[in-house]
Order: sequence, then C-alpha cells, then structure tokens
Amino acid sequence: MYLNELDYFVKHKLKAECYVRYVDDFVIMHKSPDKLTGWKEEINCFLNSTLKLKLHPDKSRIIHLSNGVDFVGFRNFYYFNLLRKRNMRKIKRQILNFSDGKIGYARLTECFQGWQAHAKWANTYNLRRFIAQKIARVKYFIPPASQKQHQTFLPAGAILLPSPHLARASSPQHKQNSYLFSSPQNRSHTMAE
Repeated sequence: MYLNELDYFVKHKLKAECYVRYVDDFVIMHKSPDKLTGWKEEINCFLNSTLKLKLHPDKSRIIHLSNGVDFVGFRNFYYFNLLRKRNMRKIKRQILNFSDGKIGYARLTECFQGWQAHAKWANTYNLRRFIAQKIARVKYFIPPASQKQHQTFLPAGAILLPSPHLARASSPQHKQNSYLFSSPQNRSHTMAE
C-alpha cells in the first residue's frame, strides 16, 4: 500500500504504458532509452520528496530487453524466462545435504516440491527432469545417515550413468527494439542464496 502513490505517479503523471511492480521491485518498458533516463530521474525525485525513499544506484539501470531482466525470481527475456542461477544452486545444495545425511528424504522432497512449483514458471522442463532423476539416483544409491556405518552395495545389475547435459536456451537471433528500466528499492536485507 505504501507504494500506491508511486504506481499513480508512474501511470498517470508519467503516462508509462508498460509498468509492472511487485512489492518493491518494478520494471518500466519503453522503446526510447532517453525517455527512460528522464523517467528514472523524475521517479527518483518523486521517491525522495514524497515517500522518503531512494532508488538503489547499482540496481536501478536501463538495459536492452534482449539482455534479460532479473525480476521476481527469474531472468526474463523477450520470449522466454530462465531461473536465477542461485535457485539452481540451492536445490543442488539440498541434494548434497541429503547425500551427506544432514537432512532426511522427507525434507528433500519438500524442498524439491517447493522448488519445482517455482521453477515450472520458467523454461525449465529439462532442468526439472534432470533434478528429479538426480534425486532418484541419490535416494536409491546413497545409504541413509542411520546406515552409514554399514557397508552397502548397489543392486545386482545396477549401472551408474553420467549426468545428462542440460540443453541451454538460446536467445532470439533478431534484436528487439525495447529497453527496460528495472529498479528494486533500497533494501535493508538480502535474499539468501
């Protein structure tokens, strides 16, 4: 509710047509980087005078849309979305914690289900399949923490295969004529990786 005034200012005073805000992050799209530069200065003045806030100098920038924008947990491009790399590292760390016996299978399953619910909104079909296969391999071939002192063997005929390579999404070959102004507000906390 606190940033409602910012919404009104951007939509009605600046007349920005492509404006999206989620909590304290917002994005404005326009074809002209010069127009975005002017709006950025006006928004900064408005935030300082009216709401006693300021834009983060390092995170508030004008970029070409083909470079992708980091917004609401994804790297958003013109035609597709990718997960942030730290989200992929987080689920891989949970798998490692399970294989080391630091967490149980129930906790790993909870983490995976939450991660998968978030990841499905990006172009991650192959990645989600790869992570699910990796969890299955770890579950069936690594002994639980309570059995670490006993020697265990693989089932007869079991074959361990190398991990499949992930297909990388490629950006469109043609350039888009849209620029983006992305600005998270100055925060007092950071998200854990």
